[in-house]
Amino acid sequence: MARRSRIGWMSFLFFLGAMALTPCLAEDVTSGAKNADNRPASLRALPAEVATSHKITISGEKVAFTARAGAVQLNEAKSNAPLADVAFTSY
Repeated sequence: MARRSRIGWMSFLFFLGAMALTPCLAEDVTSGAKNADNRPASLRALPAEVATSHKITISGEKVAFTARAGAVQLNEAKSNAPLADVAFTSY
């Protein structure tokens, strides 16, 4: 029982540490953060949307679907300054 409790506490502490580091690792696009090619975040182009077609058989029935992945930039309403880049996946 003591080992199980110790693992629970270790998991909890790891979670707290990850939560504490998240703001440090996030990129602040409003402060002029730059990427590897030294362009300001506001000038970087997001990757183009990618779509792939697939077919799968489920319980003997063929199902065709399209998977899409991309990103959308959210901008501030008045100044149009970039606020966030949001990645998406859809099926």
